[in-house]
Amino acid sequence: ENTSMGKLAATGDTGGAAISGGTITIHGGTVTATGSNGGAGISGAGVTIHGGTVTATGGNGGAGISGSTTATGNAFIIASRIDVLDNAQSGVIIEGNVGTVYGDKVTLTTDASIPSGKTLTIESGKTLTIGEGVTLKVEEGATLMNKGAIIVYGELIGEVAGNGTIIYKVTGITIAPTTLSLDVDKTAKLQATITPDKATDKTVTWESLSLIHISEP
Repeated sequence: ENTSMGKLAATGDTGGAAISGGTITIHGGTVTATGSNGGAGISGAGVTIHGGTVTATGGNGGAGISGSTTATGNAFIIASRIDVLDNAQSGVIIEGNVGTVYGDKVTLTTDASIPSGKTLTIESGKTLTIGEGVTLKVEEGATLMNKGAIIVYGELIGEVAGNGTIIYKVTGITIAPTTLSLDVDKTAKLQATITPDKATDKTVTWESLSLIHISEP
């Protein structure tokens, strides 16, 4: 079974897994899998998650993910339990109530939330980037402990604990007025507005290209 970008929500039948198969590969998108009566959220001989936001919950004590599990790329995984985490190369994994960042640098490409009661820790030397157009929400009662670095192109909602670095990147700049007519020897002031307002570095460097357009009366 192979899942790419999009949204998928599945619930297992009585005692069954929500998603099951021999080899299961998830490349991206948002996947929510909930097992029933002891069934796993996701069950396969091999489960590989390359990206996206995956929430897997076992029913009545069942594993969130059952089978040899590999996490690569920019996956954001929340699982009640992972039976066999065979290879965690990179990504974010929250297992039970405790989460960590695997790999030196991970970039979120889909919206994600840290649920109440769970803690995600970014250790020293690790960088979590929130991609442009992507939202990471720290829900009330959840903890995002930053000991490394967070780089924000998208949106970070909620409180962040720890003494790590948070850098809000500039995603846009507008100049006002957009057009200007001046008489000879007259001056005018241009105003630059940076987006987002809480960007870490709002320095603007002005350059003149000596481009002048003269309209005949």
